[in-house]
Amino acid sequence: MFGFIKTLRARVAGAITGLTLGLAASGASALTINFDQYITGTNLGQTTLATLTATQNGNNVDMVFTNTSIVGGSGAFDTALQMMYNGSTAGISVLWTGGVQVSSFTLGGGIGPYNPWDLVVNWATSNKGNGALRLNVGESSAFTLVGAQLSNLFFGSGSGSNPSAMIHVQGLTGGGSTKYGPSPVPVPAAGVLLIGALGGLGLAARRRRAA
Repeated sequence: MFGFIKTLRARVAGAITGLTLGLAASGASALTINFDQYITGTNLGQTTLATLTATQNGNNVDMVFTNTSIVGGSGAFDTALQMMYNGSTAGISVLWTGGVQVSSFTLGGGIGPYNPWDLVVNWATSNKGNGALRLNVGESSAFTLVGAQLSNLFFGSGSGSNPSAMIHVQGLTGGGSTKYGPSPVPVPAAGVLLIGALGGLGLAARRRRAA
């Protein structure tokens, strides 16, 4: 009896260690974020206005931000991506790598609500003489957060009293602008399987002791 329980505990511990390390390696290395949570401004409903892919690359985070806000009209353009950072921002910078060029980056500041934000990426608001300066519908901007950790980003919900990030979209049909946050980052499927497996092992142990 006790030998079985001891063996079972050892196997559970090994499973936890292996799966936890696997989740840490895969779940934290890359994320795809949908900005579909209304915060303030013109309410376009729960619709994806932008997507962001973020990948840990050594001590940097590579990002590709895409404007998908066709629901706001073909003239809608993104002007800001503002993020909270759960750690020190000292030394973090932005390196533009492709697509629509980043116009500026600041540590702190940004537009409200929930101002100040820790990391603020801006794109041009004017298209005088060169419409490509704006981040228009269907266009993307690729950049790297140098010196950042993905695990310190997107740690909360996209709405409510403490959103982890917010985008600003201007040029909506009929005028006006809106601000949207990201969907909460889901628990990886492997994490759900881990929880279920541990529950099953625990139940088996209780049944064995009862017998």
